Amino acid sequence: MNMQRFLLEMRHYRRGIGDLSLIALFGVVSLVLTLTDSTFTLILAPFLPTLAISLADVLSARLGIVSIMTVGIFFSLCVTAAWFFLCYYAKRHSAVMIAATALYAADLLVLFVFSVTSSYAFGMTDSALRLFLLLPMIRASVAAVRIGRMPPPDPTELERMMQNLVPVPNDARIGDSVGDLPPEESDSLPLRDAVPRRRTFFDARLFDMHITVVRSRGLTELCVDGKVYAEAVGVVELFYVLSATVSGHRITARFVPGSFSATMILTVDGYLLGRLRRFF
Repeated sequence: MNMQRFLLEMRHYRRGIGDLSLIALFGVVSLVLTLTDSTFTLILAPFLPTLAISLADVLSARLGIVSIMTVGIFFSLCVTAAWFFLCYYAKRHSAVMIAATALYAADLLVLFVFSVTSSYAFGMTDSALRLFLLLPMIRASVAAVRIGRMPPPDPTELERMMQNLVPVPNDARIGDSVGDLPPEESDSLPLRDAVPRRRTFFDARLFDMHITVVRSRGLTELCVDGKVYAEAVGVVELFYVLSATVSGHRITARFVPGSFSATMILTVDGYLLGRLRRFF
């Protein structure tokens, strides 16, 4: 399998996940603005919830039936919540991304038709701007189909790519047993003091060492006893190896991507210390 192609499709899919998260967030803000009768409008947000409340308000006033407004608000809340469910499950099932793309395309079509029939000039501009989110989502749906047709990543090929692109410092090897490292290998020098991070993947103690792997704002760090020894920079995680020798022990953290999830592995002298499965 062409590993580069696989990683490229994964990047397109994860871009679609990001756009879907943005739509869900904008949907909540837009709903709040609509319910509070705000004069502001939020572009890129789903249009159906706003349209449902507006129509319910008009019908309720004309027919004098208050329950129509209640139904409109309930429908809008359900649609807005659906975007969060789609965002959550799209990280686990590719078919959900395809469904979300179709829903957003339908929402855009409703906005376009409404703008044309009601002479809503701003809606035309909003429709054009929505293409900047829709097109990446379409590309993510295509990527999902292509990834589904690919065989699973070959661990040997992926490992070779990681070693070539992110070489282990000082070309040190991982020992066959605890403490089995070349005697001439010296300890790695820390890069800087560690600072609190938002997300901790590993937190372990071994041989009087406190080992953590943390990430925040596109930076993943391998820390030992409050010092950063290795780091990987990138808002989008593809694959990396963080490795350092501390007190004569080789500590290695690996990020191995899969189709719709990734595996993080922490080893000390070649022995597994922790394994974590992460969804994108």
